[in-house]
Amino acid sequence: GAKQLRRVVLNDCRSLVSVKPLSACEAFDELDLSGCTGLNSVEGLAGKPVGGAEFSLHSDVLTSLAELLPALGPTITKLDLRGAMLRDLMGIESARNLKRLVALGTAVTDLAPLCSLGQLEEIDLCDNTALIDAGTLGALPHLNRVDLGGCRKLERLPARWSAPLEFLELIGCERLQSLDGLPESL
Repeated sequence: GAKQLRRVVLNDCRSLVSVKPLSACEAFDELDLSGCTGLNSVEGLAGKPVGGAEFSLHSDVLTSLAELLPALGPTITKLDLRGAMLRDLMGIESARNLKRLVALGTAVTDLAPLCSLGQLEEIDLCDNTALIDAGTLGALPHLNRVDLGGCRKLERLPARWSAPLEFLELIGCERLQSLDGLPESL
């Protein structure tokens, strides 16, 4: 049965409401639930290791990373949580090899959990509805691409950047107060 299933790609299965039957699987080499907008639960995935480098879930059912991490964490290098209803990033520290984070449309206010992600190179927090202070991003040593476009409440960027930032998008950041501290690499 499903116990030996290793690669699950369910892109755009918009009417799918549950992945609970996947709980019989021991582990995944690849798990992609992007576009599964009808999911009302990710029950059944907790504790299931994913051996692949990328995990995508484009759905508004994910409200906490604790539902998926730390089981997914150590092997993931790209995490795409587009449209997740996240309010915090607690638990993301287990994704210690993460290089790219996409979390469009979330309501995350505290980026401090990202400080433990020393390998993070790219972050896309477009259209975040609650972020005010992105100062924490300055501590990430390998960060080279930051997209904060549409973060209408964003007021502050890092006072200093420790990384050689190459790309910074701030379209629509209506409350941004200053560009002081931009790295010379821009």
